[in-house]
Amino acid sequence: MATRKISTQAVKKATKKKTTKKAAKKKTAKRASKKVSARSTGRTAKKNARKAPAKPVQKESESPAVEDDAKMGRPTVMTDAVLGKLRALFTIGVSDDLACEVVGIHRDSLYSYQKEHPEFLEEKKLLKQNPIISARKNVVAAIKRGDMHTTRWFLERRCKEEFGKTVDVTSGGEKLTGLSIGFVDDVD
Repeated sequence: MATRKISTQAVKKATKKKTTKKAAKKKTAKRASKKVSARSTGRTAKKNARKAPAKPVQKESESPAVEDDAKMGRPTVMTDAVLGKLRALFTIGVSDDLACEVVGIHRDSLYSYQKEHPEFLEEKKLLKQNPIISARKNVVAAIKRGDMHTTRWFLERRCKEEFGKTVDVTSGGEKLTGLSIGFVDDVD
């Protein structure tokens, strides 16, 4: 067997490395035990804050990590695709509840979105008027074609005083006294 000579400097370096590793482990263990003991002794957050290292202050010229307009947290369910589907449903006069159910969102999500985007609420109101406008166009087109049934129906509803089927029994807003109204069965 060959014996190797080791210099004293090499021995000192090797032992120094071992001792520095052990010392580092001891320091981290001491820090951890201090944190635990600080919690268990009930030290206030103010005292703990004094010992905490100060956070670096961000300069105004530096841009923040997150943009100002970007929101953190759960992503919105009101995507462009969902909004497009809602617009299509509102165009045919579907109610808010039914539209939300068809699209697969909760109605509170729709109402929250409307609060944040009032222009969408106005757009929804206009879209919901589309079936009414279409129906009016159809009625006018039927009248122009000479459809007497539609003409009669339209006049009964629009000019009730002249063409309505109901009779005003209030006599101009005055109370009727001494009048009895009853039904008589036809006896033949």
